[in-house]
Amino acid sequence: NSIQPLCEKVRILNAIDKNPEDFFREDFTFFPNATGKHKIIFDSNTSRKTIINLSFHRLQIDVEAHRSNNLKSALEELIMNAQIDARNLAGNKGHLKSILILEKMDKLVAVSVIDFYGALTYHKFTGQIESVLNIGFSNSINHNRTRGAGIGSSIIFNAADSLFLGCLPNRMT
Repeated sequence: NSIQPLCEKVRILNAIDKNPEDFFREDFTFFPNATGKHKIIFDSNTSRKTIINLSFHRLQIDVEAHRSNNLKSALEELIMNAQIDARNLAGNKGHLKSILILEKMDKLVAVSVIDFYGALTYHKFTGQIESVLNIGFSNSINHNRTRGAGIGSSIIFNAADSLFLGCLPNRMT
């Protein structure tokens, strides 16, 4: 049960399949007829609240509206992944910039976060979600401090209608 039409998902997958690096181009689009596309550059020192508020402002969505909770939760986790988790997983690469790209079409919103650490692989992400599904949210808290509990990944997974994850190892996620 998806909000986004299957033909659009197939178009995206075909585009990614042809050249995975295209997925990371800033002009890559999830919606061919997007009514707005916005880019926000941030790093680990940028306030998440500022990024969230600017995102909702640019999308013209009320950040306090109850129906915006899933979007807000997913955005917070995606930004936190780029600011903290990716940097920690990558080791000593310093404070690299990340890019948040927002697209809107009708009632659909696409959120892309590109970090330049390339540390979060598909296997790590799905492993985190699998762990939470196997032992539950409450048991996941403090379960694995070295790689995180997986709750953030699960929040992103549960909030998304579609989820595309790409990684060019040690370059970008």
